[in-house]
Amino acid sequence: MTKTISLVRHRVADFDAWRKEYDGFAPIQAEHGVQGHQVLRSIENPNDVIVTHTFDSREAASAFFAMPELKEAMGKAGVDPDKPYMDFQVEQQVQAISGTQVEYPESQRSSGVEGEVQAQFVVNENGRVEPGTFKVLNSPNAAFTAAVKAALSGMRFKPAKIGDTKVSQVVQQSFVFKLNKS
Repeated sequence: MTKTISLVRHRVADFDAWRKEYDGFAPIQAEHGVQGHQVLRSIENPNDVIVTHTFDSREAASAFFAMPELKEAMGKAGVDPDKPYMDFQVEQQVQAISGTQVEYPESQRSSGVEGEVQAQFVVNENGRVEPGTFKVLNSPNAAFTAAVKAALSGMRFKPAKIGDTKVSQVVQQSFVFKLNKS
């Protein structure tokens, strides 16, 4: 029989305090389908934790992760639930729905300038770009950067998910400005 294994990464405030809460939650884990688990820590940062859980099915895993008691226990254990996840930490990554076309700055178009902006931002659990999270990773000029930044508020996304729970995700995306030269 095929098993489902979840892999979750947490950045906790204090590993020892987190571990005490985690171990205290073990009976509830067992009652709700967790058949095995493993806790791993980063060598560089002992408060960076990866936890695996084994379930009979994906449905059992989804039901477990949707439990309000789990979210409450995570909060008590020092897990920051509002911290956005990276793309490799989610089961379903953010997907663009609409508004992702960025207007070409006229000053750059008329000058024949092309370029690419590499940006980073957070898409929240409602599928919107979180204000104040925009960062430029690389850009050839300020006009392209301003165009991308202005377009972000109109963009809509299908939010990332872990199980059936919608979560915030850090997104890195390239926006290409290329002229149609005929």
